Amino acid sequence: MTLAFVACYQDIPSAVIALQRDGSIGQLYVEPSLRRKHIAMALVTYLCNKMLENGQVPFVYLPKEQSDMQELYKKTGFYVSADSICMIQPQEGL
Repeated sequence: MTLAFVACYQDIPSAVIALQRDGSIGQLYVEPSLRRKHIAMALVTYLCNKMLENGQVPFVYLPKEQSDMQELYKKTGFYVSADSICMIQPQEGL
């Protein structure tokens, strides 16, 4: 089962993030007109905190060509592995 979290802006659903069946974070999307307003970072942080509260280790798979997404996750406290499909895991103290 995938669990999705939706963020609203002025009572309109504007962003979504999901916890995938395999336990990874995915499906992160923010309405284009609302990007660069830290909404994605807030969603990632919220979901990571919920996962940690439940004893889960947050991680996400990102292709290396998605460097903008990698930067977002790095700013949220993740690090990129050396694999061709990057697995990003949280550092201590998220």
